[in-house]
Amino acid sequence: MKLPNEIYKYRTCDQRGLDVLRKQELWLAAPSTLNDPLDCRIPVRYELGTFRQIYDKTLKYLKDKHPEWNRGRVKKVARIKTQYIHHNQKNKELVQSFREEHAKINDQRYGVCSLSSTNLSPVMWSQYAGSHKGLCIGINSIKLEQLLQSQRRIYWLDYVKYPEELPILNPFFDEVQVHLDQIFTKSKHWAYEEEVRLIVAEKPNSRFGPISSIISSVTVGNQISDRNLESIVSIIKSLNTSILLYKTSFLENSFDMELERVLYG
Repeated sequence: MKLPNEIYKYRTCDQRGLDVLRKQELWLAAPSTLNDPLDCRIPVRYELGTFRQIYDKTLKYLKDKHPEWNRGRVKKVARIKTQYIHHNQKNKELVQSFREEHAKINDQRYGVCSLSSTNLSPVMWSQYAGSHKGLCIGINSIKLEQLLQSQRRIYWLDYVKYPEELPILNPFFDEVQVHLDQIFTKSKHWAYEEEVRLIVAEKPNSRFGPISSIISSVTVGNQISDRNLESIVSIIKSLNTSILLYKTSFLENSFDMELERVLYG
């Protein structure tokens, strides 16, 4: 599915939230720091592997980890390990240790930035933007990809999937795809977020920017204080006067929201 031209980052109006604008940076979080215990940690089904699949994966792992070993030693150790794993592949403790190692790889390889395809979700405003007192930064998705490409980043930018049931992740197929399926899949209970997720390789717990050239709008919540609104206007003026500013309001006799343009000069 094609991404919308504009995607959104909800923030509170505290220092960290305003720093997204002020410092022109997005935070790329390590997967383990996200607020859903199953986020990026969907169980990997190691018990599904055949003897040959386990052997091939173990062989590759040992070659990468011990390049100094000769071919005969690598094969011998791979056979021993494979026999042990295959015999014990339904052992819960062993499977859990493999899953924890898999999660550790996610933490070392990928930085996650959670965005949304909507800036009109009352629940998102309540949960991530300080009970409608915060802001929502609109980012041009096309310019975002151009910026990532200009910095020669390895990245993925796509919608999160919300299936009814846990997907079956077989680690003995495409390893990178298994990691991405973990990262881009969440429970259906999170579907209200309409999340678009940016993944950047090799950059967990780091900042990405500068983003001033890709910010297309800023929306403030209907409960924002005058002081915080003034601060946001001041920051926008210092960045780029072409950034559009909006304020949310609730439609009359409705739970739905709309945007009102805020002019600043």
